[in-house]
Amino acid sequence: MQGKRKSSKWKVAMILFEMLLCCMSACSLDKLYYADKPDPIRAITETFGTPLWVEGQSDGSEKLIYLVRDPMGPDCYRRYFIVKDGKVMGGGIE
Repeated sequence: MQGKRKSSKWKVAMILFEMLLCCMSACSLDKLYYADKPDPIRAITETFGTPLWVEGQSDGSEKLIYLVRDPMGPDCYRRYFIVKDGKVMGGGIE
């Protein structure tokens, strides 16, 4: 019994760790993907279209927010990019 409990706790811990890792990397991947683009804002616009709205941030950056349909289901989610001085500083999913 003890071995099975320990094994299942370990599996749950690993699954939670992988989920946390995926969530943490979601923002940094945006920055890495668009860092090589000569005009990242144009690349984002070509991919996602015109943003639904743009929020100005206190540090002078802008948060471009898009509504994206989930390809695996009927739901939609908000996708955002943080842009400052023509460069993508981060992004993610809300």
